[in-house]
Amino acid sequence: MAIRVSVIIPTYNRRDRLRVVLDALCKQSFPKEVFEVIVVNDGSTQDILPVVDDFRDDLNIRYIRQKRSGPGAARNQGVKNARAEIVCFIDDDCIPEKYWVEKFYMIFKDNAFQIIGGLTAVRISNLKAVLGQFMAEGAIRAKIGKEKRIVFLPTSNVGLRKDVFQKFLFNSNIPYPGGEDLEFFWRLFKYGYNLEYNPDIKVLHLRNESFKEFLLQPYIYGRGNYWVKKNFPDHPALQELKNWRSIVYSFIQIPLYSLHIAFRIYKEYNKKFGDFIILFFYAIIYRLAYFWGYAWEGINNHRINKKVSLQDEK
Repeated sequence: MAIRVSVIIPTYNRRDRLRVVLDALCKQSFPKEVFEVIVVNDGSTQDILPVVDDFRDDLNIRYIRQKRSGPGAARNQGVKNARAEIVCFIDDDCIPEKYWVEKFYMIFKDNAFQIIGGLTAVRISNLKAVLGQFMAEGAIRAKIGKEKRIVFLPTSNVGLRKDVFQKFLFNSNIPYPGGEDLEFFWRLFKYGYNLEYNPDIKVLHLRNESFKEFLLQPYIYGRGNYWVKKNFPDHPALQELKNWRSIVYSFIQIPLYSLHIAFRIYKEYNKKFGDFIILFFYAIIYRLAYFWGYAWEGINNHRINKKVSLQDEK
């Protein structure tokens, strides 16, 4: 039977989480004979292959290993090897609901949509996860002219027609998670593609609850967004990074911005007042880590360029 949907999972050193994701894909309502799973190992130091081998009897699964190049390059490898015309991306720490593959297939089958993103949920008891997901999804919509448009879809839960990739690939020069997808979807938007969002297509994001991982996410986003801003200064989600004046202004506004974000989450999730205080603290730390990542990538790039210039002079 023809493969109708290709599910691509880039993975890096999350062997146990990957096993949970693959187990959920085994329980999909969609016939296993007509969808494939492509696991792309992005240079993990962990041995990922035995996990994949455990699911060969239950899934139409393939395994690709590449040197450490980032999730964008891993997705590109997956797409190049995909046999279906519908390609779905999910992260190695996300659990798809039972009808996840089927919903993507039916929506693409019955509509002329090219790109569809779904809802990425987290456990609401985990305040760090709630804040992190809230911040990550803040770039989905941006004001274009007089209206808000969808300009970004998190690759933790998104489906595209394969022919989209005949013109576009993820920028493999952005090795960080959180920047390559922002840049990718902005290119699609500028080219004229409509990005659709359907909250009925759901995955659960198993965000790490450690404080270290919580800080690492915005730091990496900052580093990745440095390159997005460098390539696309007009990106509406990054206007706070427009120039040094806007960066300084945004940095000064961190307490007020964090208060705003904490209050929105407090109201939306019906949290307690004590949670509001904690969220306010987390939001400040999150923003500081983000700006530090952006600044560090800029400093590091400046050092590299200066070193290259000195070598050229010699």
